[in-house]
Amino acid sequence: EKPKMIRIVVFPDGYTINDRPVELSELDRLLTRLADIDRNQTILITCTAASPHERLIRVLDLCAKNKLTNLSVVSTY
Repeated sequence: EKPKMIRIVVFPDGYTINDRPVELSELDRLLTRLADIDRNQTILITCTAASPHERLIRVLDLCAKNKLTNLSVVSTY
């Protein structure tokens, strides 16, 4: 079943997808599976103020690799 929206949070020490902690390799596998369902689904990426930029770039790279383009990126303070 197609999810309504995928929520990825980038923390200084890790990631979550839909509130579930994941390692970067698992996030890659999940995004690949989600892209197989629907490449146009909405992905909301939230980055905390303390998160290094490189962590956000890694998530964006995984989305690009899987041709997921319906992205929104927000920052929390």
